[in-house]
This record gives sequence, structure tokens and C-alpha cells, in this order.
Amino acid sequence: MDIKNYIVTHDGFLPSDVLNNLRDYCNYCEFEDAMILGKTKPRTDDKIRKTQVRYLDKYRYDMTNAKWYNLLKCYFLEAQMAYQKGINLDCQNSQLNEIHILKYVEAGHYDWHVDNHKKTPRNLSIIFYVNDDYEGGQIAFKHSEDEEPHLIQPKSNRIIIWPSNFMYPHKVMPVTKGTRYSVVSWII
Repeated sequence: MDIKNYIVTHDGFLPSDVLNNLRDYCNYCEFEDAMILGKTKPRTDDKIRKTQVRYLDKYRYDMTNAKWYNLLKCYFLEAQMAYQKGINLDCQNSQLNEIHILKYVEAGHYDWHVDNHKKTPRNLSIIFYVNDDYEGGQIAFKHSEDEEPHLIQPKSNRIIIWPSNFMYPHKVMPVTKGTRYSVVSWII
């Protein structure tokens, strides 16, 4: 079994008008420093994670934020169903957990981690690339200590879905030029 087969990418995910409006929203909205979870309370640590976040949900900020949450939720749930069908995975009682817009400026990165934790039990992880007018910022998956990391290049309008478990440690390589916007979500 090659676990790379469970990292699925799809290009051309959003209609171009929706993508362009999302790019505008990313440039307009305010972000806050992203936290890391661990054995202690959530905290910032630029050595592990240097990025900013805009939380999308139905109740935070304003109606535009709620609109993006609801719209992206519909698209991500469709992507989840296609993923599950493609790899013959049954998750009938699953649901979308959260949606965040992430902003990585130059030197922004996120070190090796997995998305499933005791405090945040997740089954599937989703990354959607909003733009690609920057350098660096690839996602790398490490399958074993002996193997070179599997890099996926950022491409605007590309979605990546993979299992959130311990078999999929990953990191975001440092952005070397420009600003990287992505949307992340998880299925629990």
C-alpha cells in the first residue's frame, strides 16, 4: 500500500468568479496570529508556526465572513464525498469541523505536524490554494525517516485532501517571496 495514493489533488476546484472574489476577500479581511496546540494551552511559537489566520464561521466578524463559511462548506463537503468515493471510504456520520483562511508572508511556515490530536480528533484534512503568485510554501509529506519528503507544489484553485492521522505528518515549507493564501478545513 502506497500511502501517497491517499493524498488526492484536484485542480480547477472553484468557479473562476468565486475564486476571484475569495482572493479579494483575502486581501481585504484582517488576520490574527495563528496558534499551535500541544500539551499546554494554545500558544504562538514562530519557530514552529509562523502564519496568520482568519476564522470562518457563521457567527464571527460579519455577514461576509458567514457567507464565505457557508459557501466554502458546500464546496468542501462535495470534495469530501468525491474523495471518499474515489478511495472507497465510508464516513457516513462525518461532518466538516472548521474552516480557516491562512496567510503566510515571507518566512511564513508550519513545521512537521499531524492534524489529528486528542483535543482535535480529525479524519480528513483539506487545503485549498487561493493564489500562487509567491515562491516557496509547498506542502511536504514525510512517510518515513529514510524517504525524501513528498512535495506538492502550490497551484491556484487546487484542493488537496488526505487522512489526518499519524501516517501523514506534513509541513508547509517557508514562503520565500510574496504572500500565500490558503483555506484549510477538516472532516471529523
